Parts: sequence; C-alpha cells; structure tokens
Amino acid sequence: MIEKTRRKFTKEFKQKVAHEAIRGGMTQLELAKKIDIHPRVLGKWKRKDDPFYSYRDDFM
Repeated sequence: MIEKTRRKFTKEFKQKVAHEAIRGGMTQLELAKKIDIHPRVLGKWKRKDDPFYSYRDDFM
C-alpha cells in the first residue's frame, strides 16, 4: 500500500486560495480540483478568511 504524505499549506497560500474562491471566478468544486484538495477544506479556508470568523485565529 502506498502511503501519502500529509501536505501542509502556508497561511498565505490558504488566504490566496480563499480570496480566489470568494471572488467567484470558478466554483468551489472546480477550484478545489485545480489545487487537489477536498472542497470541504476549501470551504473552511473561505469561512476563515471571512471577517465574520476572524475571531478564530487559532485555525490557520
């Protein structure tokens, strides 16, 4: 069985992708496929980048 190593993304990368998702150039699913992550992960990044959720600095 081939083991995958866990990927780590920088805070800056997460913010960049979240901004791209919020701008709406493509759907969340399309963007998630483009960067090879699960759409739910992208959803978390989007919520974290939203000022409404800014009080949760411990996430990223």
